[in-house]
Amino acid sequence: MLRDDIKQELIEVVAMSFETGHFSFEDYTDFKRDYPNLGKEAWEYYCELVQMGPVGFYEEFKDVYDFDPMFVEEYGHYYDDEEDEEEEED
Repeated sequence: MLRDDIKQELIEVVAMSFETGHFSFEDYTDFKRDYPNLGKEAWEYYCELVQMGPVGFYEEFKDVYDFDPMFVEEYGHYYDDEEDEEEEED
């Protein structure tokens, strides 16, 4: 099981990748260059985060990561719009 500090660092790496549009790692070899002491479990966690996409990632971590305001403007409204629509229907 990954330690919380490692998870947090990978969350920050993925957040920065989504915010800038430049992903840090193309494959496991790239990942191992920056994190030689981490194994496949860390790589798989990184991949899970990336696969969430920017909207899913924002929704999952909006309460624990301080996203750039431009990122929130771009991706933060997807779930908010759905919630607004549900409230209007009630």
